Amino acid sequence: MPRVALNLAIDARENGLPLLNEYIETKNMTVPNEILRRALTLKPDQKAELVDKLLSSLDEPDSEIDELWAREVESRIDAYEQGKIKAVSFWRVLEKYK
Repeated sequence: MPRVALNLAIDARENGLPLLNEYIETKNMTVPNEILRRALTLKPDQKAELVDKLLSSLDEPDSEIDELWAREVESRIDAYEQGKIKAVSFWRVLEKYK
């Protein structure tokens, strides 16, 4: 069981709450709200790990987009190496957005 899920299960048991699968079977409340309520009890690093995993689950690989980006990167590298474009420092880029 992943660490975050285990922590949620332990937290639920310690607070006299049903586990998520028990909750789904026995309650007629919205599952996302219950998950959020439990997640808010996590430590900051556990919340960050949970958020990272949730966001990663939304990012489905797309080989067509990956191929387009790979070609774009190669094109930019070639243009730089041929002197067609110049590099801009990170700090200069940031100045544009202040």
